[in-house]
Amino acid sequence: SEALFGKGELSEIDEPTLLAASAELPAVELSAVSASPVEALVATGLVRSRSEARRAVRDGGAYINNVKVSDGEQPVSADDWLHGDCFVVRRGRKSLAVVRRLES
Repeated sequence: SEALFGKGELSEIDEPTLLAASAELPAVELSAVSASPVEALVATGLVRSRSEARRAVRDGGAYINNVKVSDGEQPVSADDWLHGDCFVVRRGRKSLAVVRRLES
């Protein structure tokens, strides 16, 4: 669980451990094609609006898999989908959520 809070590499965690560690976090499903950090922050409820999400990115307080986001509108890359299924979005130090890939 320490990796969830920035003290480890999320990509090195095996899938069952990641699922167990993130089970208590808020989770949403988004399309892999359109999932962006701004969309993820709003959909998970970590922020109330797109403008608040853009402000979090601009101020350096938005993370995908513990990596600071520099472009909030850039779709999340295929490499960011952990085990091809999900990624962790974080706002600030302790506000976390999981975004799962929407099955199409």
